[in-house]
Amino acid sequence: MPEPRKTRPDFLIVGAMKCGTSTLATYLASHPALHLPVHEVHFFDREPNFRRGPEWYARQLWRGCPSRKRSGVLLGEKTPTYSYQADCAERMHRLVPKARLIWIFRDPVERTYSNYLHRWKKGAENLRFEEAIAAEAQRIESDVFLGYVERSKYVLQIERFLNFFSLEQMHFLTLEALLQNPLERLNAIAGFLACQPFVGPLPPVHRNATRMPVSPLALRMVGSAFGYDRLPYRTVRRLSNLVTRPPPPLPPHMRPRLQGIFDPYNARLAELTGLDISPWSARG
Repeated sequence: MPEPRKTRPDFLIVGAMKCGTSTLATYLASHPALHLPVHEVHFFDREPNFRRGPEWYARQLWRGCPSRKRSGVLLGEKTPTYSYQADCAERMHRLVPKARLIWIFRDPVERTYSNYLHRWKKGAENLRFEEAIAAEAQRIESDVFLGYVERSKYVLQIERFLNFFSLEQMHFLTLEALLQNPLERLNAIAGFLACQPFVGPLPPVHRNATRMPVSPLALRMVGSAFGYDRLPYRTVRRLSNLVTRPPPPLPPHMRPRLQGIFDPYNARLAELTGLDISPWSARG
């Protein structure tokens, strides 16, 4: 089989994390003219990967692509960290200046809490939610990924990308709209990518229900001692997933507090993108 000629993505799902990017990528990959690798590539946001160069990146993009799709396919990838990492937009513009960028957003209060739970269940967070939010301004100086609130200020991320890409290169949607009418939202993306419309019925997609380990303390201890990417941690994490429990609900008093933070950013987001984000405020 000849080597594919295309070595750059036509489109990227750039964010935001915990906003349904995996669900969206699964839907898009079901289209006969679109291909996305199953796993996040992390080329522009991780220095070791970026140093491997465009050839390495091209190989990752084609991973898992069936032979029937190799001719004329639109190539994409999904790595939601791209929207948040400060240097990704410039790096992307240098390599793929004409790429189309897809953004999906979610009620920022829900996203913030989901991001916190994501780290807590891995043992990477030791503060209660209220404490983590109160200390965020200081904590984020040493670890940008502790910016649960900061990462939910979506308009700031778009504005950073607008220094390098035009608004016409971007497509925006919300998770709430995607779940309510997936075929309509996907066909809006098909139009944006200039490919044939999606035809129903759509394939089922797996939506992860958040489950918490009974003892995240054990995960935190092993991760701190050996590293969160090492075998001892991965082994303990697999074992901890054998017995889980539902996550604690968002503390009720935190919703109005967070909404007050997000309201001005949400207003700017709606003005810039034209998105209907009224369901977010209705939750209050």
